[in-house]
Amino acid sequence: MFWDGGVDADSSLKEKSEFYCLAERMSRIIKDIITEFDEHVLVDKVFCENEKMFADWVDLSKYELFREVSELFKSKQYYEISLPEDDKIIDLIVESNFRYFTYISLYLPKTKLIILPTCHTEILVYSDCSDKIVEVLEPIVAKHSDDKYKIMCKRYGTVSVHNENT
Repeated sequence: MFWDGGVDADSSLKEKSEFYCLAERMSRIIKDIITEFDEHVLVDKVFCENEKMFADWVDLSKYELFREVSELFKSKQYYEISLPEDDKIIDLIVESNFRYFTYISLYLPKTKLIILPTCHTEILVYSDCSDKIVEVLEPIVAKHSDDKYKIMCKRYGTVSVHNENT
């Protein structure tokens, strides 16, 4: 399933239910990754793409979810997340990113791993040690995949371009 920016108030209950079911499942994947690496997570705009944590729509402040997440993550300070104490904060980040209100990335400093839930209801993971990371990610993702939700690890490597003129 794929959503570009989540659901709206006028979405059907079926669409909302499917969206939030997938969001909850993806949040559990992120929590399992964090738990597996046994790290505290840092949140700060320096870890976000283009160093932006928040979308800049004109009417974002009318959404309660955006108000809640922007109040929690002041853009001038970093935040440290520990599980299980901050379990609901991971849910909040996933929902807010999936709904295209925020671009919050989660940074695991010991592993040097960045986890980014996106508005396309996917989770991007960035690492310099992709082989080792994939070994950890694949069983976690498989655990949360079933007949209804086919969730998979897809690895993007370095792309080399061959040009006959060089």
